[in-house]
Amino acid sequence: MLNTDFFDSQRSISSIANYCKEQYDSDFKTSELSGILLKLANENKLRRERSNENNRFEYIKA
Repeated sequence: MLNTDFFDSQRSISSIANYCKEQYDSDFKTSELSGILLKLANENKLRRERSNENNRFEYIKA
């Protein structure tokens, strides 16, 4: 997904989980994805930003 334009706009963990289910038939819980996303943010592959609307983290390409 990092090699596509998916993360060109900010994505919530729930929207990432929904995309995985629709595109890859992979049923991830948001709790399963959060650690992976945090790792990608720490590796500077994604930026992790808090949303002003709901105070939850969103992810976008770094």
